[in-house]
Amino acid sequence: MSTQSFRAFLAGPPPWRPRSPWHPVLAVLAAIGIVVIGQVVPVVVLRAMTGWPVQTVPGDPGAPDAIFEMLDGSGASILILGQVALTILTIASAGLFGARSSEVLSLERPAAGALSYIHALLLMVPILVLINAAAFALHPSGFRADFEQFAKLAHVADPIAPFLAIAIGAPLWEETLFRGFLLAPLVRPLGFWPAAVLVSGLWTVLHIGYSTAGLAEVFLIGLYFSWLLRQTGSLWVPIACHALYNGALFALIRFWPA
Repeated sequence: MSTQSFRAFLAGPPPWRPRSPWHPVLAVLAAIGIVVIGQVVPVVVLRAMTGWPVQTVPGDPGAPDAIFEMLDGSGASILILGQVALTILTIASAGLFGARSSEVLSLERPAAGALSYIHALLLMVPILVLINAAAFALHPSGFRADFEQFAKLAHVADPIAPFLAIAIGAPLWEETLFRGFLLAPLVRPLGFWPAAVLVSGLWTVLHIGYSTAGLAEVFLIGLYFSWLLRQTGSLWVPIACHALYNGALFALIRFWPA
């Protein structure tokens, strides 16, 4: 195990190097195409199975109830398959132009080994506490609405498939696509922080339907995940943090006494 100090984790020279062969514009277009495919295919399949109106997509006013019904039945399995397909499509896209997907996506061991995960998780806790406290203070009604929306997902009749989709499927494909595939080609012309802001903004768009405070929280935690990649050199670290956050929140809401 590496003996990297927490101070070195915070302020040491970043081990991450962008190694994508993709042109920035083509990378953005490819990412949009991947998201569209991942959103359209499950909707079409669900419409064929349940009669769910095809024009109702996540973000529309009528979507949440349909999503809850989907996650309460076999639709959760379809959602997981869609997430797997998105991840595979992203990995395959990263491997175009003769590059190794694992290098392009930074799917390698973190520079400091297991300590990278420990440091990242320890720092994530106070960051999330501060962000959520600020969101509640600035927009309490929106904060409660976002919480209640997530609570509906956590209290479906059979929680196993929804848990896998939220705690594993979503972090895996979202981090692979946004922080893994998209960030590196944008860093070259823009620099790290402008690229991280742009990527976090695009990732936040996926969460349309949250309150303003909820969207701000998603954007800020996206910046943190981008910084984690830079400081650890491995996409596995933000994937692990994203998964632990989603999974812990789901389990807490599911089993917290009413």
